[in-house]
Amino acid sequence: MDIKFIVKDSLMYPLSDWKKYLILGIIIMFSSISDIFVATGAKNFTLIGLLTIVGFLVGALAYGYQVKIVRSSLAGFSELPDFNSWFEMFMNGIEVVIVSIGYLIPAFLIIWSMILFGGISVILAILYVIVVIPVISMAIAHMVNNESKLSAAFKFGEIFNKIGSIGWLNLVVWYVVTGILLLIMSFLGVYVNMAISMDISSIVGAVLLPLLIMPYIEMYLYRSIALVYMSDKIPEEEYKTSPPETS
Repeated sequence: MDIKFIVKDSLMYPLSDWKKYLILGIIIMFSSISDIFVATGAKNFTLIGLLTIVGFLVGALAYGYQVKIVRSSLAGFSELPDFNSWFEMFMNGIEVVIVSIGYLIPAFLIIWSMILFGGISVILAILYVIVVIPVISMAIAHMVNNESKLSAAFKFGEIFNKIGSIGWLNLVVWYVVTGILLLIMSFLGVYVNMAISMDISSIVGAVLLPLLIMPYIEMYLYRSIALVYMSDKIPEEEYKTSPPETS
């Protein structure tokens, strides 16, 4: 696996189409509508709860677009996919949520057990989450690679065989490098958000973070997930240069 190629390609990928970049930013912004509302100083908890539900439903579209990114990348395309087939995109997003929750259930159970075993349960839960995140990433890619069948994300034998083919060390290297990059991106985003909130408005800061920073992070992440997943099969020179026209 050429980690340098994967990182470089994924860093440039979000910039391949500014229109689609901003569309995803708008979707993510509306998925954060409750946070924006809170930034206004509002304290209507009923409305905040309703906006949180709305944000989750809109957020499913963002997750669904991430699936499209993985799908088009696995197909060999190097530009952002189109925004179409919205209902399918929404359902794909729900699948991503289900897969993530499914893999994180052990962490929830470990935290719940803290009633019996104390604070060590929280530490164990955090360690589990750290370890399972790259597996979740490959599980989502495996699901997408198998016609978005939800059951494929839980075929542990196939997923671990795929990771073995990629190389566990390669996956760990990608995970560490990506983790560092995402921390840097997130830190810069939070810093800019705080600076704008202090100098201009907390509402402006709350809007710009999901509108401009989060789309880049998500596009980078899911592009790199797809490239890692197929790194044992498709050589760099076989990537195409135009996005798929179908969903």
